[in-house]
Order: sequence, then structure tokens, then C-alpha cells
Amino acid sequence: MTSILFIEAGTYGGGSFESLYLHLKYINRELYRPIVVLFNRTKYDNLFASINVDVHHIDDPVYSIELSSLPIKVIRKICSKAHRFNIRILKYVLRICHLKTIRIIKKIIKAKDISLIHMNDQILRDLFCVLISSDTKLPCVSHLRSMRSNGFTKQIADYANSKVTVYVANSESTKNHWKNLGLDEKKIEVIHNAIELRDVNEVRDNSKYSEITETKLGCIANFNDAKGHDFLIRSFYELTKKSDKYILFLAGKGSSEKKIRNLVEELNIKNKVLFLGYVEDSFSILSFIDILLVPSKNEAFGRVILEGMVSGIPVIATKIGGIPEVIQNGFNGILVEYGDTKALIDAILNLTSNELLIENITKNARSLVQEKFSIGRYIKEIDNVYRKVI
Repeated sequence: MTSILFIEAGTYGGGSFESLYLHLKYINRELYRPIVVLFNRTKYDNLFASINVDVHHIDDPVYSIELSSLPIKVIRKICSKAHRFNIRILKYVLRICHLKTIRIIKKIIKAKDISLIHMNDQILRDLFCVLISSDTKLPCVSHLRSMRSNGFTKQIADYANSKVTVYVANSESTKNHWKNLGLDEKKIEVIHNAIELRDVNEVRDNSKYSEITETKLGCIANFNDAKGHDFLIRSFYELTKKSDKYILFLAGKGSSEKKIRNLVEELNIKNKVLFLGYVEDSFSILSFIDILLVPSKNEAFGRVILEGMVSGIPVIATKIGGIPEVIQNGFNGILVEYGDTKALIDAILNLTSNELLIENITKNARSLVQEKFSIGRYIKEIDNVYRKVI
């Protein structure tokens, strides 16, 4: 049996955590023994435990959000600026900033007889893990789940290419993004995310917010500039000028939440926009909304789109990144250009006035999920990667 160390450097338990959870839930345990390293505590601690996965928590000064002392803030500041220097200095800074984390992970590798390191976010965030792979001479897989690459240089790409065994991109768009930044195209495999099918009748719960008679629009995304909340709020404001029959639910948390709350107040639409905060289960929101909105400015894949599709909800999303690999405009969802307020408003109005269109879109969406984004397909493709690497 091959022991694989999965390193998840994320914070709040978003899409990368969910993808990892499904990955581990269905991976062949007769062939692979997963061990997970986490830097933050989320609902996934219990979910990993429920599928008997060995989890190790490490307080990392760069990525553990509960750490907030002055020395920690200084370390984060230094680490955030290190990409400006040459690769030798960058590696040195990463070793210093992640010193304790690197030592603990090396001990885990030795104690658990690890044969492969699987980094679960994206190469820039996970770069310190490449140092561990190099030190231990273990092969490593770098999962490319986002396009966040500010500070990524050709030097970093060259170093990563010399150490990473294979990259796994969650969409063709993600692959092209990182390829254009210097990652070796020959090492990049595209494996789309997968999702468990659910019974629509079990997901839907019309009793929630039943006192609200307006059409319920929903956006489930952490608040950062890449998720397009500014575009969404300004478009929704224009929509309220045309009709008072809509209400918007926003689920998530993040760095730009205060800015978006201020914008809602400035536009005087507080009575039409509900902030739900961080939700542990996106299906708790998908259970009652009528239309899912994904207004992203930058999106590698957008797994919430799959969640909306299996919930029987029509999805309107921006024509950005990997989203067009999931949505065929007018067939299983609606695509609009990012920033095109009129197009977004028209799409909402068109959907809510055309029940036949909603029926066809949701039916086609569920069929596409079954055909293209099944767990079985995903596990088969990731197993092929592991067989090549180990």
C-alpha cells in the first residue's frame, strides 16, 4: 500500500477542501493510504475523520489564520514580499518562514513512510512544500486549483518544473494560465473536478425563508476581488430599478466583505440584500434559492456551479476561466461577460419569465454532471496519474 501525504494550505474550507474530501472519500484504500496535513480547523476536520483519514494539524505562521501576534504579522509581510527576489533568496525566506512546519512534515513523512506528496492548492501557495519534496527526494503532485499567481516569476516556474513530478489542473483554462506563466506543459494533466449526485427532492427545502415572496437569487463565494461581488451588487442595484420582485442572498466571508457591505449601504439596497456569513454546507443555501449567480472576475473552475446543477437550480455565470468548460450557454446554464450589467440583468429577467427554459437548463445540467463530472471518472483519471508517478 502506498502512503500519500496531502497538504492543504487553505483557510476557510472552500472548494479545494471539498474537492480533497471527495478525492479521499473515493480513493482506492486498498492501494493508497492518505495522510492529511491542515493548517486551519474547519468543518472538514470532522468530515475527514468520518472517512477514517489520518489528519495532522500544524500551526503555520503564514497560513494559520488563528495566529495573529505581531511576530506572525511580520513573518507574513516578509513572506509576501519574498517573491520579488531571486529564487535562492526566495527559497531561503520560505525555509525560515515555514521552519517549524517543514520540520514537522518531515517527521510525519518518516513516521508514516510516505511515498508521494500531493499539494492541494496551487504551486505558488504550495511552493514551500516543493522544498520538502526536494529535501526528502519524494515525488510530488501539484494540484492547480486556482489562477492566483501574483508574484509568480519565470525563475519560480523553472524551479518548480525541476522539482514537481506532475501538475494536475482542474480545467483547460487553468492549464493554459499556468503554462503561459512558465510551467512545463508536458507535465500538466487536466482533470476536471467531480461531484456526488444528489436527489433534487432531498436538496430542496421550500420552507426556508418561505415568508419571502420575491425570487431568491444567491451567490455562494468567499469575499475577494476575484469573485466579482462588486459587479454583482451594482448589477443587482440596476435590477431593483426595473423590478422589486428579487432578493439577493450572499453567503461567504473574506477580505472584501466590508467593502461590499458598504456598497450595499451606499446604494440603499440593504432591505434587498441578505448577508448570511460563512456557511459550512453550500447545499443549505442551494436548498431554497431560485437562481445561482456566479459573477466571478477570475475563476479556475467554479465547483459551486456543479453543486447548483445537482440541486436542480439554474446557474448564471460569467464567461471567465474554466466556467465555459462547464456551462454551454443556453443549454445547461447562462453565460454573460464579466462586467456586462445589462446582460446579467437580462439573463435574470429571461430565466424568471420562462419556466420551460429553466426546466430544460436544469435537466441538461444534471445530465452533463452525470456524464462529465462523475466521481468515477475523476478517480480513474487521478489513479492514472498516481500510477505514472509512483
